[in-house]
Amino acid sequence: MKDLWYRAEVKRYSSIDEWGDVVGSYTQIVWSTYEVERYTPRGVIFKGWGFMRGVAKRQLALPTKELALRDCEIRKEHHIRGCQNRLRAAEYDMEVIKREQSRLRSSDRREPL
Repeated sequence: MKDLWYRAEVKRYSSIDEWGDVVGSYTQIVWSTYEVERYTPRGVIFKGWGFMRGVAKRQLALPTKELALRDCEIRKEHHIRGCQNRLRAAEYDMEVIKREQSRLRSSDRREPL
């Protein structure tokens, strides 16, 4: 019997009309399977892919679907944190722009034409 390991990924699909506008979308969990060629003392060798360390922080695949889904959740949480950090940076940049616009408007009032 084949020994399979699993990887779960979130895929978002969108439908667009002839003008390029999104008219609908949905999200789906996509499962990938990796067949184990053999186990080594330090990890796993997958057929057609290669070696993966058994204690790696980021793993390509995991031995059960439950672990693979939890790994997918952790990756998505990391993605969300990164997006939140970029949003905070963009909001701060917008504050700097507004302050500079205000400063320019106030300096324009003081200078005669």
